[in-house]
Amino acid sequence: EEERLERFSRWSQEHGIQFRGCAIKRVSDAEGFGLYTQNDSARGDFLSFCAPLSTDFADVLVVTPLDLALTPVTIVKDPVLGNVYREMLGNEIDDRLLVMIFLIIERARGRASFWAPYLEMLPSGFGTPLWFEDEELMELDGTTLFEATKAQQRCLPSVYIGTLCCQLFLVSLYLFRPDDRELEFQEFLWANCIFWTRALNIPCPASFVTSSSPEVAKDDGNRLVIYVLPHPFISCSSKDVSTIWIEGLVPGIDFCNHTRRASGLWEIDGSDGSTSGVPHSMYLIADVVFPPGSEVLINYGDKGNEELLFLYGFVEEDNSNDYVMVHFPKMFLDEDNTMDFKLQLLRELDLSLKWLLPSSLLASGFLRKNPDDKATRTHPGFSWSGHRKAPSYLDCLVFPEDMVLSLRVLSMPETALHGVANLLEQISHVPSKDDIQAAVWEVCGDAEALTLLVTILSAKMADLVRGTGPESRDEELLERDRRCKEQGTVDDTGFLSQNHRACVIYRKSQKRLVSSFLQEAKLALEACLA
Repeated sequence: EEERLERFSRWSQEHGIQFRGCAIKRVSDAEGFGLYTQNDSARGDFLSFCAPLSTDFADVLVVTPLDLALTPVTIVKDPVLGNVYREMLGNEIDDRLLVMIFLIIERARGRASFWAPYLEMLPSGFGTPLWFEDEELMELDGTTLFEATKAQQRCLPSVYIGTLCCQLFLVSLYLFRPDDRELEFQEFLWANCIFWTRALNIPCPASFVTSSSPEVAKDDGNRLVIYVLPHPFISCSSKDVSTIWIEGLVPGIDFCNHTRRASGLWEIDGSDGSTSGVPHSMYLIADVVFPPGSEVLINYGDKGNEELLFLYGFVEEDNSNDYVMVHFPKMFLDEDNTMDFKLQLLRELDLSLKWLLPSSLLASGFLRKNPDDKATRTHPGFSWSGHRKAPSYLDCLVFPEDMVLSLRVLSMPETALHGVANLLEQISHVPSKDDIQAAVWEVCGDAEALTLLVTILSAKMADLVRGTGPESRDEELLERDRRCKEQGTVDDTGFLSQNHRACVIYRKSQKRLVSSFLQEAKLALEACLA
């Protein structure tokens, strides 16, 4: 490990990455590395790569030149294979896959790669469900994340076989003898996880991209683009031609771990380098005063545990950003012979068959802790004939209006569909979205929609309990694990592995949230029927 750190130190210094008063250190309670403020008395404990600290840039901790960020812009400028990578972008390869291919190839080149000192610092395994053993994955049974992981396990091999294999073979011909190196799916899996766990969305100055990439030009939509693809890897709107967004890895800064209360922030410096002293760079700046030896943490965004575990391989206890994803059951689609018409209505209204329910919605519901926390909501489409008014329970209804409207459409019996059609035929103009919403509300009300919602949430709760037991069992497992850690004992009956513990924390929160939203749905239905 010390040798890897030393190689990365030399490489960083040679190519302009500056660590100012901070150091990379292995995190004590988890695998991998983190970024720590310099502690002079503990220099032997970790390796520092410190540039002289100018008083003009005293709050800047790390600076990485954008030329050293691993992005599509740098990849197509690769001195050996840049032209090959450039051709790939027009041949079924998007920006993200290009970065993954580059990671696979450069890792396969070993020490011959320019990027080797950086790649050697990256993890070889991950705590994301995609890397779970089968037994570990069953700890997520019944959750949305279980199904998402299964879908990814089916999808990634088809992407690899159908798209990447041929491209990787062609690139490997430039670098390896046929019997030297055979690239395998597991390496794509590694590159995929490296990208999703470490990539940043970088707002590059347009001057940096256009000056270094002659392929940049304006398209008919007055946007700056490189290669017009369905999802161009860099683009900017005409409203802000000074910034071009690019996804990629930023050596140095990407060693920062996550917290909700970030102590560091990253920003982009322009052509004058006025903030960091390094033109066209990304820099990490201190947001608080650090005691020596403190870990520098950034915020990956307001993400729930479902997203944190799926993308990054960790969770947070008592995560205020947690949510429940509710899907309309496929079996209901198959059983309803009027579903085609209903789906057409949903498309007309730009409505979905899945809905996100953040935990924050519960603060204004029937079961809110503070009676004054009622939400003030408007109700679209209740003035068609004056027969239906906005419901009395509206300010206690926690479910988003687009979700309730979708459920009104999906729960309509055939007679209601005819009723909606008859109302819309009375309009002399082409029905607008507001007209359709009003007609659906006039004919349907909320009773059928809320009944369907109770059914869906009850089924989701049953799936969670069937998969891994009730919430009380999860609480018991976590309590046993805490006792084991406090007592310093490791036994098979109480101690949870890192992956197992993350699963229990995630699914426990899901059960609690689904239970709470189910109670809210039942109370809303009671109020509606009353």
